[in-house]
Amino acid sequence: MRRPVSNFLRETRGAAAVEFAIVSAVFVVMCMGLIDFGRNFDLQGRLAHAADVAARTLFLDKAASETQVAQRIQTAFPTLGFDRMTLTLTSVTIGQRPYRKVTLAMPLQYLTPGFLRRAGTVTVERIVPLG
Repeated sequence: MRRPVSNFLRETRGAAAVEFAIVSAVFVVMCMGLIDFGRNFDLQGRLAHAADVAARTLFLDKAASETQVAQRIQTAFPTLGFDRMTLTLTSVTIGQRPYRKVTLAMPLQYLTPGFLRRAGTVTVERIVPLG
């Protein structure tokens, strides 16, 4: 016995499951994106705080080396993920005055599908006067 196509179009069994599959996939991706945003926003805040500690170390000891600053950050923030963080100290002159610039960078880690191949980095800078 053949059923006409119009019977299949009027059939509603299973429609809720299909709708749930479509909506839940979008919802899961949106939730993962929200989690990524929160994690990376938190990482930026922690890096900014670590850069403040580095700037304070340089402000108190003008001759501090990169190793000393890195040890101070690692002591202050043992759970920051120091093994992935990059610390750079450079000397700059602004308006004939000497400064030291602290740059902290850490790579981003995405959980959201579709961002797996994209790379990002959170970078925070502070400038400390030497004079």
